[in-house]
Amino acid sequence: MGILVVGILLSAWTTADAHAEPDTEPVINCDASGYQRVAAGVALATADYMDDHTDVRDAYTDMKSDNVVPSDQANRYLQAHPDVAASMARLRQPLKDLMLRCGWGVPSN
Repeated sequence: MGILVVGILLSAWTTADAHAEPDTEPVINCDASGYQRVAAGVALATADYMDDHTDVRDAYTDMKSDNVVPSDQANRYLQAHPDVAASMARLRQPLKDLMLRCGWGVPSN
């Protein structure tokens, strides 16, 4: 009888587990470590994009800038390449979302 009870419990547990909600993204805290986690993900995704789009990588390499905000040259490049601008905006969106959620200033680009 004990084996039957264990079998029923295991069956119920695996059935419930099979219907459980899929894992959700962890909640990122509104603190320096949360910001860095999201920024690191954005940086990695952007690097992967540039590896897949060597023309974009080369253009950004040629535009080296010490500025935090995009240079006029970068802005002109993005205006001339709206597909790249859209991709870059999509890649940066998680950081903007975090900044909005946390009530931090959000850059215009």
